[in-house]
Amino acid sequence: MERFHAGPDHQPRPDRRAPVIVTRGVVGRVLELRRDSAVVQLVTDPASSIGGVVNRTRAQGLVEGVAGGRMRLKLTAREEGVMVGDAVFTSGIGGLFPRGLPLGRVTRVYPASGLFRLVELEPAVALSTVEEVLVLPRGATEDLVTAFPGDAR
Repeated sequence: MERFHAGPDHQPRPDRRAPVIVTRGVVGRVLELRRDSAVVQLVTDPASSIGGVVNRTRAQGLVEGVAGGRMRLKLTAREEGVMVGDAVFTSGIGGLFPRGLPLGRVTRVYPASGLFRLVELEPAVALSTVEEVLVLPRGATEDLVTAFPGDAR
């Protein structure tokens, strides 16, 4: 979790659980509001989960944080064709994050085991370098995939 201070003109206050992003992609979600700051659950937090979609194959799954600042995508075992280097975006499923926000890139694909296939992801955002963030209104539904630079896709 990370704490971000609100700027001098921080009205209106963000909603709890509102998506937190930067130009490179998803940082996390607002976990707790304080008088002049917010505590943000980072996308790499092991308690974090977000609906994700592989841009090239359209395979959908659940992106989960993993200890050590990484993430993984949990797909159904029948999903094939996901490759190292594929970009993963928010799917919009669940209603919290709008569709099309960059989450990360595939760094490793594991063989299917049981009902699932696990895929390791490198976060789209170097979280240790974040200085300023944008908090989206909770429930924003606009597809934002075109709002991000082409190299994110």
